[in-house]
Amino acid sequence: MGDVLGGAYEIRGKIGEGGMGQVYDAIDRLLGRRVAIKVVRPGAVGSLEKEARGLAALRHPSVVSVYGLGEHGGTRFVVMEHVAGKTLEARLDAHRSEGSVPEMTDVVDILRAMAEGLAVVHH
Repeated sequence: MGDVLGGAYEIRGKIGEGGMGQVYDAIDRLLGRRVAIKVVRPGAVGSLEKEARGLAALRHPSVVSVYGLGEHGGTRFVVMEHVAGKTLEARLDAHRSEGSVPEMTDVVDILRAMAEGLAVVHH
């Protein structure tokens, strides 16, 4: 929290984590916008760069935009579009805690967006 990566990206907090590393909420101090920063675990650098180059070539509402790659203290990171809102997991957890299920139209909309994004990536 508070670290500045690449002289421009101020870390504000952790968004989540996965097998490759962590994703952080950050502010691009130069452009004045929120971004997401994906920081990889040691040994996963090659796959991060491959992922970033692949995503940077795509334009679709269901696929995040990649703004850049960088390094901080020997750790590689990718700068991506920050998408505001709740995660799918958080939305499902809210329904579970209320003892309800999502509306079918919401489920169809989510699945359609996911399928379109996957189709663009696999094409």
